[in-house]
Amino acid sequence: MLRLSGTVLTKEDRLKLRIRKRESNKTYREVMKLIRTSNIGKCMVIRPTGFGKSYMLARVTSESTIINNGGRALYVYPYETIKSDIDKKYGKNGTSDVKLQSTKFMTYKMFTQLGKENKGRDLIRFLNQYNIRILLLDEVHLAGAEGFKQAYDNIKHKIGSGQNKIRLIGVTATPNRMDGFDILNEIFDGHKVYDYTMDDCIRDGLMKKPIYKSALQSEDIVSDLVAEYNKRYLPINREILTKKAEWIVKVQDRIDINEMINPAYCFRNTMQKVLNTDKPKYLKFIVFFPTVKAITHMEDKVMKQFNDAFPHLEQRVLRISYASGSDSVDDLHNLTSIDGKLDLIFCVNKINMGYHVDDINGIVMLRGTRSDIIYKQQIGRCLSITSKITPVVFDMVNNVSKKPYYKITIDDFENVEDDELDCQLKNNIDQGDSELSEKSIEIDSET
Repeated sequence: MLRLSGTVLTKEDRLKLRIRKRESNKTYREVMKLIRTSNIGKCMVIRPTGFGKSYMLARVTSESTIINNGGRALYVYPYETIKSDIDKKYGKNGTSDVKLQSTKFMTYKMFTQLGKENKGRDLIRFLNQYNIRILLLDEVHLAGAEGFKQAYDNIKHKIGSGQNKIRLIGVTATPNRMDGFDILNEIFDGHKVYDYTMDDCIRDGLMKKPIYKSALQSEDIVSDLVAEYNKRYLPINREILTKKAEWIVKVQDRIDINEMINPAYCFRNTMQKVLNTDKPKYLKFIVFFPTVKAITHMEDKVMKQFNDAFPHLEQRVLRISYASGSDSVDDLHNLTSIDGKLDLIFCVNKINMGYHVDDINGIVMLRGTRSDIIYKQQIGRCLSITSKITPVVFDMVNNVSKKPYYKITIDDFENVEDDELDCQLKNNIDQGDSELSEKSIEIDSET
């Protein structure tokens, strides 16, 4: 019987892993073909969370003839958490059989700073000093930031397929930026060797489809809904109800009004349906906050709602951010599943993307955003190709209704079975009043 991280793999699990390995090998061959023989010299790879992006990049450095002939790779990453995770897996003493070879590391911030100053001379000097021949951009959607574009413009003459040129490889799960900057065409000249998104992965059944609970933040709307629900068969006052509310009235027999006015009830009721028990033995959630200040201001309320929902579980709380005094990412590795515990990971930015946490039951969105990238990266934190857990997304700030991704989520989750109607993203009205939400939360965009 095969096992992965202590978990027994079923026939379905093994099939998923074979598919992932097959697609990973196919992607790797295409990337290496570009590096060795192509006159293009650059490509973008779009792969979903948990589909081996960093593994593919490590493999490129370990088997590249360019590296073997004395060249080096420069691995550009956004957060130290990502580098720490890469070191644990692909470093000299890493757990993977593939090791990063002759690789230098640099944050996007440092790359931007060196590339902008002195018309990029400082960055060019670095590239020459370390004989960089492959430039690896992890989470490459971040390359659309204005500062990075300026830095890249100053060194792009060094990118290409010639003998002394630098090959460019970028990977991401979320390529589409809200500001409209087309990374694929502007930076990679339209060249990509793989395009398989998180949505494709869910649609093909390789990842479990998340159950989605979305908030209606307006108290007036909730009051009107309750009034109309109680009237039941009276004509709808269309001047009061929004389109969303009208839809609820049409299917009111399928709607639990308590979920719309009580977050604790929603947490408890949803997990009871998912786990088939009203007293789960263990739960783990990531709660995304907009700022460190918001954690200080709101954490007691969040903890109370979870305590009201699951009073039999003892809470353990980690606060993960870049603020001084926050818990470290290493503490996440030590946060093992223990019966009788409810683990809450309060996060600001630090593990938003590119970092996997095991045994996640779901996420809670308290960070409002119109960015498709930030939105999907947060959802991606509770998705895994090998996870047996059905993930739950509690969208307490109603991100799903904000442009530009409302239509995207409708398309992505249109095939949910009829008896799961209240779980559909496209209905987006399952959980009402946002008692946990704060009107002061700002709506952000990607950087």
